[in-house]
Amino acid sequence: MRKHKISVAMCTYNADKYLDEQISSILSQTMLPDEIVIVDDCSYDNTNNIIEKYKARNIAEIRHIVNDFNIGYIKNFEKAISCCAGDIIFFSDHDDSWESTKIEKVFNYFQSNCDISMIFSDGKLMDGSSMVVSGTLWERFGFIHRNQKHFNKNPLSYLLKRDTVTGATVAIRKKLINDVIPFPEEYVHDAWCALIAASKSELSTIPECLINYRVHSEQQIGLNKNKKSIRRNLEQDRILSVEKMVLLKNRASIVGCCEKSLEQINEKLGFYNERKDYSKSKVQRIIPILRNYKMYFKYASGILSILKDILRSGD
Repeated sequence: MRKHKISVAMCTYNADKYLDEQISSILSQTMLPDEIVIVDDCSYDNTNNIIEKYKARNIAEIRHIVNDFNIGYIKNFEKAISCCAGDIIFFSDHDDSWESTKIEKVFNYFQSNCDISMIFSDGKLMDGSSMVVSGTLWERFGFIHRNQKHFNKNPLSYLLKRDTVTGATVAIRKKLINDVIPFPEEYVHDAWCALIAASKSELSTIPECLINYRVHSEQQIGLNKNKKSIRRNLEQDRILSVEKMVLLKNRASIVGCCEKSLEQINEKLGFYNERKDYSKSKVQRIIPILRNYKMYFKYASGILSILKDILRSGD
């Protein structure tokens, strides 16, 4: 008998097209979970009937929760992980499929690395017909060998510059839940969890493709969704960036991150605050932009961000 219990946290919403494939892949693991917690966000298709079908088979314990009203993907995921009883909790989308050894490999990694509270992996890409397509998640994010070396040296520094973590590949220790919830609405949950874990030096990777990540037009969030599309202009973008860094600083301070992490967060916050307050005059922006030259490469997109700040019109 395992010493540590394993939970899978899954959120569903009108998932009947792909749900069979995902649940089947979880129930075909070389190491089965102790429970699968599925929280449905008021589906109006056949999703809940499919869940009940698998629940009746008793291959693994399935806890099926249906919300009284729609709360949205992020809050639904917060609810799902909060309902899990396992010591190790796997995040699961409803439209992917898992490699058969995923749980076993991640579980063994946690067993061998007691200081790690969150792991993410790479994943193959597949289309709406479950056909594998070219590329992987990490390749799509530009998480190539050079960037992986940067990440391994300083995960927080890397994540403060770019999002890399895909929630569908994540597993956490239960102890991390109290550090990350409630999820702030300004963040996508996977990025938030990764930043908090990294600020405590508790984030790591398994450089293998452990899931088949589905890319399709019906995704609520994912590679096909532009996370920046909700922002109406550059002024809002700069203000939101500052607000997000303040949220991260406050939470990191509460959960007891190391001094080095707080220094990095404060450095980026100061940089973003200064960018937000640049003069409306293009000429008067030049000196502060040059003063922050190194920061643009450390926390932004380098020359591209410099040019955007120089050339943007007065807001």
